[in-house]
Amino acid sequence: MRALRLFVLGVGSLTFILFSYWQLNDARQYGNGDAWLWIGIYAFTAGLTLCLGWCKMPMALLSSWVGFAGGALLFRLQDAQGNILWSRLAPANFWQATDAHIVQQANEAGGLLVVGCWALLLMALNRS
Repeated sequence: MRALRLFVLGVGSLTFILFSYWQLNDARQYGNGDAWLWIGIYAFTAGLTLCLGWCKMPMALLSSWVGFAGGALLFRLQDAQGNILWSRLAPANFWQATDAHIVQQANEAGGLLVVGCWALLLMALNRS
């Protein structure tokens, strides 16, 4: 079971390192600070995953990361009036959109969903 746990953590950390690397393209392409925020989010998630391979993590840290991802996701799903738009979780709904900002919101919501679900898995692996 320990070997499976280490395999999952290794694949997860490599995946989030790759996500961080891919965000470097956005930093060069768009030139705004948004890409650096995502590089930090993915790199921090990769770091937590790597650390969990060596030692137990404080549950407060992991639960805070789950809370951050969940809160940021809910914020991303809101429109200007505060309504939750669940359709923003499906980027395919916006492929024909002419406003790149709408497509970016859907992509960010998906990224936060992935980070939040992974953080929940880290919490479960931290208990074993």
